[in-house]
Amino acid sequence: MTPDHNSKAEAPADEIRRALWRSANEIIIDTSWTARAFQKAAARWSTVVLYLGLPASVATAVTAAGAGTVALVARMPVAVAVLGLTAASIAGAKAVLRPEDTYQGYNSKGSAYLVLRNDARQFRDVRVRNPRWSDAELESELRSLNGRLNALVQKPPLRVPTWVYQQAKKSIEAGESDYVGDRFWQEPPF
Repeated sequence: MTPDHNSKAEAPADEIRRALWRSANEIIIDTSWTARAFQKAAARWSTVVLYLGLPASVATAVTAAGAGTVALVARMPVAVAVLGLTAASIAGAKAVLRPEDTYQGYNSKGSAYLVLRNDARQFRDVRVRNPRWSDAELESELRSLNGRLNALVQKPPLRVPTWVYQQAKKSIEAGESDYVGDRFWQEPPF
C-alpha cells in the first residue's frame, strides 16, 4: 500500500473521532454554561430562603401570639382580625413561593449538569483518544450522553429566572456562545 492509500483509509476513522470529539465539546460547553445559570439561580434562592424563611416564621409566630394576646387582654376583634390576616398572608406567601423547594430544584439541576459535563469530559479526553474503543462503542456512548442531556432539559425547573436569562443573553451577544471561540473549546489532538 502506498502512503496515500493508508492516509485515505485512516481518514474516515479520524474524521469520526474528530466529530465525536466536537460533539462531546458541545455538550461540555452547553452543560458548563447551563450549570452556571442554574447555580446562580440557586444562590439567589438560598438568599431568599434565609431572608424570607426565618423572618416569615418569626413574624407568623409573633403575629399569632399577638393576636391571641389582644383577643384575651384587650378584647379588640378588629386588631385580632388584622393580626390573624397578617399571619395568614405571611404563611401563604411562604407556602406559594416555597423558597426551599425552589432553591433545591435549581441547585440539583445545576449539579446534574456538572455531572453530565464531567462525564462528557472523560468521554472526550479518555475514550475518544483511546484506540481500544471502537467507533461504534463511542457513537453509542455519545448517544447516551445526548439522551441524558435531553432528559435533563425536560426536568423541572425548566427555566432559569429572567435575570439569569438577561445575563445569558448578554454573553451570547458578546460571542461567548460560539463553540470555537469559547475558552473551553479544544481542538482534537489527532
